[in-house]
Amino acid sequence: RKPTMAQSLRDQFAGAEDDDTLNKRANNYYGSQVPGYDERCLHGGPPPSEVAASGVHAATVECLFHMVELNNRGVLEARRRGLNPHDTKDMIVRQELGYLMEFWRPRMPMVTPTTWKMVLSSGVDACANADHNMARYNVRIASMLLGLADHGWDGWHRIITTTTGVPPDLKRHNRWMAQTQTDLGLILFFKDQIPCHCFDTLAHLALQKPQQRKCAYCGIQDDHTKILSCKSCKSVAYCSRDHQAADWPAHKPSCLFVKRHRRESR
Repeated sequence: RKPTMAQSLRDQFAGAEDDDTLNKRANNYYGSQVPGYDERCLHGGPPPSEVAASGVHAATVECLFHMVELNNRGVLEARRRGLNPHDTKDMIVRQELGYLMEFWRPRMPMVTPTTWKMVLSSGVDACANADHNMARYNVRIASMLLGLADHGWDGWHRIITTTTGVPPDLKRHNRWMAQTQTDLGLILFFKDQIPCHCFDTLAHLALQKPQQRKCAYCGIQDDHTKILSCKSCKSVAYCSRDHQAADWPAHKPSCLFVKRHRRESR
């Protein structure tokens, strides 16, 4: 049976005794009630034997564990410094990006063209169990691993730190992040990514609900008629004029960049 991550992560927080305990509990975790969902399906990921031999499952569980810790510490630090939600998110994203690059640097021998698919498969399982935050962690790791597999550590580092233009693979990474901001968006993202039919019903149900947006300032999710896009760039949305005004100093550079890029592309 395929290895899983979300319960392994919780067991690490709970102080599980050993790896066998982690694996036994993880293998008994998933039992999704989503119609048409097969908990035994690999969702396009590599076979369990390949994953076990590479050691990437254990490495990814460790990576997830530290990402959660990093985010929690970031939130506490932001509160101590009195940062607004946008600056808090920006700080955590930069810290997380740096952590991911340094975590996988000595583990590059584990990174293959299928490693990211294993991580994405675990994200599908988490999403099916309504653990959307865990699923987003998996998406972020999978995106990084795909970039590392395609370009190597040095090449991917140059791409994500570039200050001139936006390379195609960085656009792909940014697109994944944007598509998975809301819970409904996350479901539809997985539906498009996996070759199986496990999310067909879930995606169908998601499409029956009103389109969701996420406030770029406070993070609240709601009907797209209540959270409106920035009229200037249409790339972010806000739940109120107050939050749009509060976010403007941080949003202004990207807003002007998007407008200029669109004007030049015509």
